[in-house]
Amino acid sequence: MGMGQKDPVRARAVELGRLKDCYEALRRAARAPQRRRFFAAALDLVLIVCLPRMIAAIVFLILAALLPVLVLGALFGDVIDKLLFAPIPVAIALAGGGVVLIVMERVLDASRVRELDDVSMRSALVIGLFQCVAMIPGTSRSGATIFGAMVLGVDRKTAAAFSFILAIPTMAAATGYKLIQNGLSFTGEQWGVLAVGSVVSF
Repeated sequence: MGMGQKDPVRARAVELGRLKDCYEALRRAARAPQRRRFFAAALDLVLIVCLPRMIAAIVFLILAALLPVLVLGALFGDVIDKLLFAPIPVAIALAGGGVVLIVMERVLDASRVRELDDVSMRSALVIGLFQCVAMIPGTSRSGATIFGAMVLGVDRKTAAAFSFILAIPTMAAATGYKLIQNGLSFTGEQWGVLAVGSVVSF
């Protein structure tokens, strides 16, 4: 996992990830009413200045995890749909995924990574490769990514958080790709159904 190597992005993320704890501690230390407003304003300014860097560190991790599915999806997505998008393969994938999740809960319990900012770039890339398993119809995308993260030593809570953050660009990319392929041939009624489904899903 490259835990012994110096990763500047990870180091910066770890440093910034502790900013909120320091922020809250200093807020609690500023007990006197006349000092409280000054401390709060100063720390809010620090948080605003550092927040873009904190977000950037997480964004780099998500981009690393997103890369495999973008490449493999563009190369093999249509072929996989043609070969495996049928009732029997989908049923097998659903059943197999359920068994894997049950086994995962019983076996993978030795977690070493408990915060998002502790996930390395290499681990993010490997989690992205696990996500590619979900290109098989019937396979849970979140289940595949959570399983992959837990195999790498990420605890369940952090794995779930990473998976759901990763879902946003992944689903957006998949939807955009399908719309480019088929959107121009949609009827008005089909666009309406798509719009209603998108609103209800939120």
